[in-house]
Amino acid sequence: MRFEGREINTGSIRTDDKCRGCNKCVSACPIPGANIAAAPIEGESRVFVDQDKCILCGSCIDSCTHGARIYADDTARMLEDLTALREGRRKRPISLVVAPSFIINYPTQYRKVLGWLKGQGVEHIYSASIGADITVWAYIKYLQESGRDGMLSQPCPVIVNAVEKYHPELLDRLMPIQSPLMCTAIYLRNYRKMETDLAFLGPCIAKKAEIERPENRTYVQYNVTFQAL
Repeated sequence: MRFEGREINTGSIRTDDKCRGCNKCVSACPIPGANIAAAPIEGESRVFVDQDKCILCGSCIDSCTHGARIYADDTARMLEDLTALREGRRKRPISLVVAPSFIINYPTQYRKVLGWLKGQGVEHIYSASIGADITVWAYIKYLQESGRDGMLSQPCPVIVNAVEKYHPELLDRLMPIQSPLMCTAIYLRNYRKMETDLAFLGPCIAKKAEIERPENRTYVQYNVTFQAL
């Protein structure tokens, strides 16, 4: 769909045909204009997502009562690649970095799920808490060496998206340290010499935008969300 001469509803969060234009997503969205009310289509109103304004917070998904918001992650692609690996059509293994919140959210299921993924061909499984320790160490080191204080930590890509798009005056206040996920991946790549592809299992749809940044693409290849898996 086009809006003001440009394509909309083509980003990581999209509206499908179940939308009835109830505007609950508009009310929940923290960014004015990220949800666009469109003219009726076949007698029904629709609310579409402007990916240029969206910060991928997911509030519209949580607020939608019609199940009309879908999001893109890499779960299906990872599972397809694991199938190809088992069938000999793929050579490069896949390892998994898991957000510690997976255990908290699924206390009775996480062992079965991780065991199932191992059975599907995942080579190694690591906790992102490795990178969390590295990140805290790097924060302290940076503050001590720079003499600065009052910095913004940035484990959440939504915060980074919001600052970059709407509050560029705060860019200088963002801590110049990678997130726990990326610190884990950098550690595995550079110090453990891991040569498998890496998938991140976490709750956040915005991590896809983080791992697709040019400086991060060589470290993590898949964003796998709890809900999709």
